[in-house]
Amino acid sequence: MKRITFTIILFLCLLMAGTSEAQAKKSSKSFLQSLAAEYEGVEGVEVLDLGSFSTSMIKMLAKLDGESPDEDDMESLALMDGVKGMLILDYEDAAPQIRDEISGKLNRHFENVEPIMEARDNGDIVFIFGAIDNRNENVKDLIIFTPSDCALICLFGSIPMNAVADIAD
Repeated sequence: MKRITFTIILFLCLLMAGTSEAQAKKSSKSFLQSLAAEYEGVEGVEVLDLGSFSTSMIKMLAKLDGESPDEDDMESLALMDGVKGMLILDYEDAAPQIRDEISGKLNRHFENVEPIMEARDNGDIVFIFGAIDNRNENVKDLIIFTPSDCALICLFGSIPMNAVADIAD
């Protein structure tokens, strides 16, 4: 009887952990989108938030470009195949107070999130966040944050891990 009870409790704990991880990923996406919406229209803040329809249209237009795609174009299209949405937040030209507010909110949000990669270049640091799916070697919801450039790029969906490595280079 104790084994059955222990097994049920263990199963429920694992189930709750998986649910909380999924909620954490979803809450990160919703947090970033609400942050971008909060500062959209503020002078010096540029926001581009594309949903699945807009992203699909961009992919379709890129494929119908008319020119024969070279190797780089093919890699970019392969990268975009799994992307379902995109968010870009650029606040470099905002007033210093606004820059500090946005950076503070982003830093607090990412404080307890382990980056999958950090890249350093001449003192600048780039954080790359996402959830790695080892089964098919993809990264889910890729988030690139460069605090020194006051920029955030989010690609929501599934992206091949080798493409993420290419981005870091």
